[in-house]
Amino acid sequence: MSEEVNSHGAVPFQNEGRFHNRILAIMGSLALAGAVLTGLAVSPRFGAGFLVGGLFSVANYYWIKKTTRKFFEKAVKGQATGMMGLRFVLRYFLLGVVLATVYITGIVPVIAVLLGLSGFALAVVIEGIYSIFNPVRV
Repeated sequence: MSEEVNSHGAVPFQNEGRFHNRILAIMGSLALAGAVLTGLAVSPRFGAGFLVGGLFSVANYYWIKKTTRKFFEKAVKGQATGMMGLRFVLRYFLLGVVLATVYITGIVPVIAVLLGLSGFALAVVIEGIYSIFNPVRV
């Protein structure tokens, strides 16, 4: 086997950047398409709620990616990671506050926001199916 191994002992994936870009593109496409379709089929407020949820889904993806990367970088260096864990949990608290605000104010249907938030899960399923038929080469 002539795999190139980096200094940390891991085999680098050539398509890692493309993977993240594809997930983001799928999430963005689902948010826009879902907002338009639900806006036409249900109501403009529902479509707006779907779009809000989709945007939160993208923001959540960036936040979790950044927090997780920093957490493991600190852990590998032997630095304290307690505050990073707190940031990870803070994400859920903030999302809960946003959802509670949407629910209390009724500015958009909360179910539409939740459907938009599910865009990440659907994007991962779509990426998984794509990866089955186009496997990543190391």
